[in-house]
Amino acid sequence: MLAWFFLAETLGIPVSECQERVSSAEFTEWMAYFEIKQEEQEKIMKEQERKAKEGVRSLSSQPLTMGPGR
Repeated sequence: MLAWFFLAETLGIPVSECQERVSSAEFTEWMAYFEIKQEEQEKIMKEQERKAKEGVRSLSSQPLTMGPGR
């Protein structure tokens, strides 16, 4: 049921109108689209986390140095 609310919000229409206008087949396609989109976003987040961890590791392996005049 929440999927209808999500789709209606995405389309900018009330749930009742969404249910009237969207066929069962189209609704299924929308749900597949949202699932693929979520998977892609999760991949991006994991890649960003991996890069952030690598950046922290590379920073921790570098010696601390003082700037000029210190």
